[in-house]
Amino acid sequence: SSFAGVLSENGIPLTLAAAPRTSDAMESKLPVLFDTNPVHAAWDTLLSYENTIDILNLRDPLREAAASGDYVMYRTDHHWTTRGAYLAYAELMRHFGGEPLPPEAFDIQTVSDDFYGTSWSSAGLKWIEPDTIEWYRFEGDETDFETRISDSGEVYNGFYDTSYLEGKDQYSAFLSGNPACLEIRQLSPSEPRQKLLLLKDSFANALAPFLARHYDLVLIDLRYYRQSVAEFIRENDIDRVVVLYNMDSLLTSLDFPKLTIGLN
Repeated sequence: SSFAGVLSENGIPLTLAAAPRTSDAMESKLPVLFDTNPVHAAWDTLLSYENTIDILNLRDPLREAAASGDYVMYRTDHHWTTRGAYLAYAELMRHFGGEPLPPEAFDIQTVSDDFYGTSWSSAGLKWIEPDTIEWYRFEGDETDFETRISDSGEVYNGFYDTSYLEGKDQYSAFLSGNPACLEIRQLSPSEPRQKLLLLKDSFANALAPFLARHYDLVLIDLRYYRQSVAEFIRENDIDRVVVLYNMDSLLTSLDFPKLTIGLN
């Protein structure tokens, strides 16, 4: 696209990281007669563009983990679990030529055992057991990082808003939901850090705390962002751009043409 071309001309790497739907990651659990052809067709189409844009397929590692019994997708919600987000983080870091932190580097805490998500609400399957929400905590995650919500000017330490755990929308405890633009930075880094821009849907919310260990972050949700992304990149010294979307969002979003605003 023209957006990718402008980034390339300015030496800014762009990666499209495609997150799996539940039907993608949990294919081994689908009924025998379930027609998987439409599921595969979307990925075949996406991967056919690998020669023109850097694409990271996050379906295969999560599908492999799910087939071995790993809890990578919520049962009652369309998002990946924090474990699934960790696996995506590890794939991203290796894709960038870096080294992900091992699971042992985190204190894994269960912060909710009564999460009922969007799939449960829409399907009416009231007998399904609730999900659990985990946070991968680490020393300093509440004191050494600052999150700023550009929409409202709100600033808080860390990545989590525990108030959401008391209500229905518990997934929004990650980063306080989906503001149009949100920035995360380490307050006193021991060495210079690159700035990573995530153009994202809500799947990135559980992923951001992992990436914040390595990068200062800007998260822009194109559904709500009304400014020029190209101008933002030029004015804010962005080093790398990742488009992190769930496959459903990639297939249905009408927001990507906004990326052409302000290119020239």
